[in-house]
Amino acid sequence: MISSMPYIQIGNKLFAFTQERQKRKTISIALKMRGNILIKTPPGISAEETYKILHRYANWITKKDQAYEKLSHDDPIN
Repeated sequence: MISSMPYIQIGNKLFAFTQERQKRKTISIALKMRGNILIKTPPGISAEETYKILHRYANWITKKDQAYEKLSHDDPIN
């Protein structure tokens, strides 16, 4: 089941995120495109718990976002 796209404030940036509830025991977080997070969780993880998890990984999300931003600035312009 995929929920609608809520947002979370991390630092001074607003990130959209999608939570996929799946039959699984672990949680995975991926930064898909700048500003879009995909979090896969077991079905019993509430929205409140999801926000807490994302805040716990705020430093990691920020580092990945900065890396994507750096890559986009280093791309040649056609």
